[in-house]
Amino acid sequence: MSTSFRTRAGPSAAVCMETKAPMEWPTRSNASIPSWVAAALKASITRRELEARAEAIIEAVRSAGGNLGVTSGRQAIEEGAEALAARNIIHVERGGRFRVRERTVLRYYARGLQHLLAGPRRAPRTH
Repeated sequence: MSTSFRTRAGPSAAVCMETKAPMEWPTRSNASIPSWVAAALKASITRRELEARAEAIIEAVRSAGGNLGVTSGRQAIEEGAEALAARNIIHVERGGRFRVRERTVLRYYARGLQHLLAGPRRAPRTH
């Protein structure tokens, strides 16, 4: 992932409690790569279907002006599925079918994109 970082300067700069090293902050906000995969997954899905669903989600966020960390559904699957499989959240079968093992955890990841996919909010009523 190619996110650039900056360090806050000055007396209010955040530092690590243990090492006292300055903490780095991303210059752009984007959801984690596994979140893109999680948002596109369903209980059992082929790689081709998953890439198409991820691409549709990415395009929806892009058209809404979102600042993305991925450029395609294929990139999201290549980078995110491995992380989810390593955590035993999903299982990737030999034929390329993805199956969900931990639905609750997967929902947690997917909610990282929920605010980007929701439509514009209406102003709260004052009366």
